[in-house]
Amino acid sequence: LFDDRLDMRVLKLILLSLLSLFTISCMISAEDLGASFTSPSLKVNATVQEITEEGQSSNVVINDLSTEASTAYIVWSDSHKDKISSLGDYDYTYPEPGIHSIQVELIDRFGNTTLQTIGTTEVSLLVGNAPGYFDFFEPYAWRDAWTSPGLKITHKSNYTDNNEVWSDVTFEGWDSHVLEGQDIAFGMLGVSGQTKSSGSFFQQMEGTEALRFSLKQAAHSVEIKFDDLWANEKPTYHEAVRVQLFNEAEDLVLEKIFAGDDDGIVLASLQSESSFSTIVLTVGAYNGGNFQYGWYVNDSLEGVSTLPDEGSEILVASLKVGYSKAE
Repeated sequence: LFDDRLDMRVLKLILLSLLSLFTISCMISAEDLGASFTSPSLKVNATVQEITEEGQSSNVVINDLSTEASTAYIVWSDSHKDKISSLGDYDYTYPEPGIHSIQVELIDRFGNTTLQTIGTTEVSLLVGNAPGYFDFFEPYAWRDAWTSPGLKITHKSNYTDNNEVWSDVTFEGWDSHVLEGQDIAFGMLGVSGQTKSSGSFFQQMEGTEALRFSLKQAAHSVEIKFDDLWANEKPTYHEAVRVQLFNEAEDLVLEKIFAGDDDGIVLASLQSESSFSTIVLTVGAYNGGNFQYGWYVNDSLEGVSTLPDEGSEILVASLKVGYSKAE
């Protein structure tokens, strides 16, 4: 392209100019060119609190965070996340019980987002433990103690009657002679309206009456605190309650009979390998393979018949549900 008469100095100048242009183009950043690159490593190290009770806050500790992350958030749920401003503790109170997955959202300097699951936390359902006496300054204390967004409580006067529908329990009102009356006494839950006159007051669950707890999320364990479940109410005979667990298909997955104690207070615990969505309580015992409503049990948990004005009855002081399967 060049004849022999071209000054070599001109050629050298041209080559230097081309080299300068190449160097300048290499200095232009990827952002200026509109390109997008992901940072080589976006990682987080965190510790998640495994279990809490309903109404308590769940805790996450951010132990280490990738320096390539320009912004980071703890994603507690689809509707709530907290910006990570520094290493350390972060808390959140879930509005509903159940098992919740927790993630961290990491954003690099180019705007690329990475989601990392750092663990799960269980918020166990807990209702009951209500104050023993009605307080005019806190008129809804009983209702609030027995209400949870993860639970619906219903009852029947005759569990054996398929035509009778389950109806909602009532925490307010004064008429306790009928099923639609107030179902709570001294802060404890029962079924209003006696189907068998064996209890000392109307809210005690007795005879064919039943309480049903329907869960929004399937669970694997339940702990129920009963009151007025007495041992030796009739010499050597004990009051008894049956706890049944059903899955979403309404199949029975587990049931157990619990006998009374000397102080009338019994803590009943059940752990199921299969998940359950419904808990049903009835009083009585089995005799010859048939469940006899309102019967007592002997020391061997065998059913013992009662007179018309006698029999098992209970109140429920609290109910706690766990969602994780036992390891």
